[in-house]
Amino acid sequence: LRDHLYQTRVLSRCSHASSKLSSRAGESEPEFRARVVAAQKEARDLDIEKLRRRYAPRLEQIQERIRKAEERVERERDQYGKAKTDSIVSIGTSLLGALFGRKVLSATNVQRTGSVAKSVGRASKEKGDIERAAEEVSALRDDLRALEQEFEREIATMGGRIDAEALVIDREAVRPRKADITLSDPSLVWLPTCVDRSGMTLV
Repeated sequence: LRDHLYQTRVLSRCSHASSKLSSRAGESEPEFRARVVAAQKEARDLDIEKLRRRYAPRLEQIQERIRKAEERVERERDQYGKAKTDSIVSIGTSLLGALFGRKVLSATNVQRTGSVAKSVGRASKEKGDIERAAEEVSALRDDLRALEQEFEREIATMGGRIDAEALVIDREAVRPRKADITLSDPSLVWLPTCVDRSGMTLV
């Protein structure tokens, strides 16, 4: 009987190489495939979280630089608005002085003309500062988009949906060892029976 069990009673075991998992005793192949899928999803989620932590400092750094650059744009716009207003006031004062002053080429009018030129120059400079600050914001946003796309590409390489049926499962026949086979004393049991006229077996 021990030889018969050793030769005929074979346990079929499933295994999955990449996840290093093997089926448990009594676990069917569909149940094993489902367990492998769950393990792979858990491993993938862990890898994505590690990737997110790796990218987080770089993303936060660019976002902070964008915030500061946008604040600079607002400051430059405020300064440009003030410089533009000062320039308009200076031009108006100079014209009024030239039109209604006693001497068109008086020292005061000459001084006002110089002030107007300076105001116009300041306004032009502030406008240029706005353009440069806006270009910096645009460049930083491009850098942020590029980094986000790089992050998404790395996530895509980790795979999408895991198909349980597409998993490569290895099957192995595990035979018992004779030393592990335990037999109890065999018993012979006689159960008296009889058959009635209709053919039914009666105990």
